[in-house]
Amino acid sequence: GILELKEKESSVKLCPGDMAIWAPDVNRFKKVISDKETEFTVIHFTIENGGFDEDFFGRYRLSHNSGLLSKVLHDEIKEQNGAVTDVATCVFTALLSRCIREASNSTATAKNTSFTIYRDAISYMNDKINVMLSVPEIAHNCGICETTLKNAFRHHTGISVKKYYSNVKIEKAVELLKKGTNAKEVAAMLGFSTLSYFSQFFKRETGCSIRDYLSDNNIG
Repeated sequence: GILELKEKESSVKLCPGDMAIWAPDVNRFKKVISDKETEFTVIHFTIENGGFDEDFFGRYRLSHNSGLLSKVLHDEIKEQNGAVTDVATCVFTALLSRCIREASNSTATAKNTSFTIYRDAISYMNDKINVMLSVPEIAHNCGICETTLKNAFRHHTGISVKKYYSNVKIEKAVELLKKGTNAKEVAAMLGFSTLSYFSQFFKRETGCSIRDYLSDNNIG
């Protein structure tokens, strides 16, 4: 599921595989914003030696190995009815160290992160061209939060995720119509529940009806 953490005016959404660390004097309001089953673990801990940089606090995207450690930690605490055992402490320490190291190693490639998100989202849209996707679904299946996805698209395209996704649908629709596929079949192939819904979408995005488009391009 998806968990939203709020602090005054700011907020961050955690998707599966995310971990957030914040200072002890910061109060966070937790809100589940997914209709799917959502499980998360909250651990309170102290930093004995202190002196951590502010960059230490924030959101971490867990790698595959870190994700495995987080699952072990979650299962251990759950089995012990919320008690933090010595085993949990050791796993948590290892997880924390790995996350800090991974975050440090990824600094050099931070500039490419936005493009990677953008590329992966486009690939997912095209792979799922036969269904109707929402922006939260695209973000969730790409393993990122909605805000991160939107920022990546604004940066690389100058338009919203929703508008880009609509363009993908229209481009495919035009391609199919030019091949002689009738409008009803195109609607079904692109995940529209009814021909009427597809027709309204087509006219809104192109400025002309399907009939006028076919006529103007001598199709059919």
